[in-house]
Amino acid sequence: MTEVNPTQRIQDEQRQYLSTVSKEAGFAFAGKVFGLLFGFLAQAVFARLLGADLLGVFVLGWTVVFVYTILTTLGFEQSFVRFLSKYQSTGRFGEARSVFLLGVRVSLVGAVIGTLLMILLRSPLANQVFNEPRLERLIVWIALAVVPFSLMRILAGALRALKDIRGFIIGFDVSHRIGRFVLFVVLYFLGFTLYGIVWATIGATVLSAALLLRFLKRRGPFFFDRSVAPKPIPRKSIVLYSGAMLADSFMAFLMQHSGRIILGIFLVSADVGVYNIAALIATLVTMVLLSFNTIFSPVISDLYHRDRLDLLEPIFHSVTRWAVIMSLPIYLWIVIAGETTLAVFGTEFVRGYGAMVIMATGLLIAISTGPVGVMLSMTGHQKWNVYN
Repeated sequence: MTEVNPTQRIQDEQRQYLSTVSKEAGFAFAGKVFGLLFGFLAQAVFARLLGADLLGVFVLGWTVVFVYTILTTLGFEQSFVRFLSKYQSTGRFGEARSVFLLGVRVSLVGAVIGTLLMILLRSPLANQVFNEPRLERLIVWIALAVVPFSLMRILAGALRALKDIRGFIIGFDVSHRIGRFVLFVVLYFLGFTLYGIVWATIGATVLSAALLLRFLKRRGPFFFDRSVAPKPIPRKSIVLYSGAMLADSFMAFLMQHSGRIILGIFLVSADVGVYNIAALIATLVTMVLLSFNTIFSPVISDLYHRDRLDLLEPIFHSVTRWAVIMSLPIYLWIVIAGETTLAVFGTEFVRGYGAMVIMATGLLIAISTGPVGVMLSMTGHQKWNVYN
């Protein structure tokens, strides 16, 4: 019997993991490309039909929902990626079910409380924080998206943990974009403008949550199987980790969306609308790295908890190299054709070109460091993400 060379075995395993990461990341990238291209079409339609002013009002309302869902999920969507991946890969389905049930229950209770708080605080949010009276009535409606959107985030985290990238992309990204667009067009031609996009967003969120639930039942039936008895889990460690991830997610949100909030406080809604489109285009630079992160996160958790750093290190370097090389053409397109692209949304949006280039440049520099954020989070060093 021929003895396998240890070095050759490691290289074979490395190629196998790289093949898995690149294949799933390729699907994630294709899904994100489709989602973003369709998203551009949808945003162009929204901008043309609503104008910068009404679009800015909606963006402020949806930003508030986004903040609430970060808080209501309490970091469990990231905890799922780490702990569910760890337990599922070792066949410990009882522990995996316990973590899943804990996260869903906590998030749903938080979402209901968040919805009520958002409605109760609608007047100070609209009139004192954003100085936009139209937000007060709008918040009553858009608050209804907090529960289904929280559920979307939790279920998407579970699918990522199970490495079901297809289900995650289709359920969380593609279906929500298409659903909102179709519903908005129908409602617009029925005579609804601002509330048309609000109701379309609520309807699309409910449909996407239902689709994600269906995908998860198919990929992880043990989560819903009553015959799989929940087993004891380190609740304190999981809750502490989730709390750290909540802080990390909230800081990341502030970095990404603080511009919208600050503009909403000090300037008019039209400026928020222009900035929103500029930021949307600038974040295209991150599309490649985010696609890799989608599948790389559970792979990191799997390899790290099996003490396979000999595989994890070279895969990390490869992912970083691929992300930088593939992101450069997107950045150059934004710099060279940025004004032309903004004009597609309307001439009033062209003034956002300078801000767009500055944001894209900063994001490219961040990409050059590789997927360090998910590496820290999936290896138990999430506190450094918060400090950073």
